[in-house]
Amino acid sequence: MMLRSCSSQIILPRSFLFKNNFNISKYRIQATNISSLVSKRSIVCIRNEFKHTKHLCTSNSYMVKRSNSSEASKSVYEHILASEPIHFAQSVLEYGHTITGLPWWASIAVTTVALRALLTLPLAIYSQKIQVRIENLHPEILHNARVMFQQRFASQATQEKWNETKMKKVITKMMKNSAKQIYVRDNCHPAKASIMILTQIPLWISVSLSLRNMTGAISSNLYLDPNCVVPTLSDGGTLWFTNLVLPDPLYILPLAVGLLNLINIELQTLNVREGSKFPKLVTNMLRGLSIIIIPIAAYMPSAITLYWMTSASYSVAQNLFLKLPKVHLALNLVPKSTINDGHIKNIRTLIKDKYSSSKKTDMEK
Repeated sequence: MMLRSCSSQIILPRSFLFKNNFNISKYRIQATNISSLVSKRSIVCIRNEFKHTKHLCTSNSYMVKRSNSSEASKSVYEHILASEPIHFAQSVLEYGHTITGLPWWASIAVTTVALRALLTLPLAIYSQKIQVRIENLHPEILHNARVMFQQRFASQATQEKWNETKMKKVITKMMKNSAKQIYVRDNCHPAKASIMILTQIPLWISVSLSLRNMTGAISSNLYLDPNCVVPTLSDGGTLWFTNLVLPDPLYILPLAVGLLNLINIELQTLNVREGSKFPKLVTNMLRGLSIIIIPIAAYMPSAITLYWMTSASYSVAQNLFLKLPKVHLALNLVPKSTINDGHIKNIRTLIKDKYSSSKKTDMEK
């Protein structure tokens, strides 16, 4: 190995550094062997240059790894961004844009409505049918629980003088046991009514993350595959949000997302009976999330916010459509109790009854 000396430092060939794989211990041994030829100050200069070169090479190798899509995904979130469902959702969006020939803002809206109509509308009808069957079975469940109570605990309750609270607990437990048997018999477990939500949430997440990849949002902190970025989104907007890569400058889309989600939650609770505190807690949590999503949407690219607004608008329209009396009758979504009454309430009546009853309960309290 040839060594070239200067007045204040020793310059080693670059191949020496790479040949030794930045092994400081080996380098120190070799520096010790030539200590008779150089001063201590020269060795310190060599070490400083060595550390600087190592730092540059390490930084370059890190950047190369971050640019490599096969090694860039480190966190769970980054693995999800590079997963096949997200790439498939992007393919669907790009196919919708190609086949319709519409600008990006319109193709995102049309594709969103098409996906929701094909996937969530049939499941929403199925879920409501399950709920109607469960409501129709409620009188039978209550009757079976009362019969079981009379057979098992009537005499015991009279002898021990049970109070009303204890009797309610026993009857409630029997109702649960009776309900399990009847639900299995009629194949209408309440968990089946949540199939629409279990489908809608993964769909919402997949499309949202695919639009994140397409716009290149938050690329400074997280992994981004440059092959997923769609440059034409920068001029694919309309009206005040002409650039779909940037957030909405007027915050109209984020406010619309929050308002539409609140309307959708209120429509979902129109037919919910007043019962335990848990449904009220869930409803209040959803209302809070509808408000929290507004600042989140204000930070997101307009393409993602537009998708959220279109999806929320479709949910409102779907709920209004399925609550129409004629649609209820045509799809057989009317409980027997409503048919016996001979009157199917429209949306206006449901809203009036819900909030008038809530006011009465508040006044009683």
